[in-house]
Amino acid sequence: MTEGIVTQGGTYQKLSGSTLKMIAMLVMLIDHVAATILYTYVAYTPMATEQWQRYNVLYEAMRSVGRTAFPIFCFLLCEGFFHTRSRTRQVITLFLFTLLSELPFDLAIAGELTWQMQNVFGTLLIGYLVIWGMEVIRERSAGSRMWCIIADLLMMGGGAMLAQLLHTDYGANGVILIAIFYLLRFNRVYACIVGYISMLWEPWCLPAFLLIQGYNGKRGLSLKYIFYLFYPLHLMILYLITRLIVT
Repeated sequence: MTEGIVTQGGTYQKLSGSTLKMIAMLVMLIDHVAATILYTYVAYTPMATEQWQRYNVLYEAMRSVGRTAFPIFCFLLCEGFFHTRSRTRQVITLFLFTLLSELPFDLAIAGELTWQMQNVFGTLLIGYLVIWGMEVIRERSAGSRMWCIIADLLMMGGGAMLAQLLHTDYGANGVILIAIFYLLRFNRVYACIVGYISMLWEPWCLPAFLLIQGYNGKRGLSLKYIFYLFYPLHLMILYLITRLIVT
């Protein structure tokens, strides 16, 4: 199996995979608290303009903090791709949690079941299938670099179009970021520079790429299924809290 993303070995690289994942989960929670509880509270609470403006500043700050989460999850997905015992099992797990998370995601973000947007697991699943397809093509291309480039573009383009068609969270941009981490896995600095450029539409995600530079190549604590369960559970809890505010 191909080696994972290269660790440059700098003295600043102190963060394990589990540490990165916990940071991403924390900032994601901050983001979702703003998108659900804070948003609902402001919408249903009469207040003066100055008070509303203060809440709006807090809302924007919390949402900006949350931009750090997604690139970290994409990086760890790609890193895990090279170390998993079974990629098939990983795809099945991502698919199951895509289904499991959809209702909590819709209720928390939209307040109702909707097909207009799908949760982030859908994006991660599509991205995972894209880089797996790229890997298979490399193994069977007999050293044809041109064929690999063409196939990479087709796989990435197809995955991006599918994400857009299904309205998954982060859509085509998310799939492209996962592909960038895979294609530039042998130089993390380049991967982060190109990755950030691809995410300039959300400039506040910059801390994610700085944190990724601090990754030491070690898994750390086993938090895989904690994240998978945390995502739908925290969304459902946030939704229930918003219902209490409304009533």
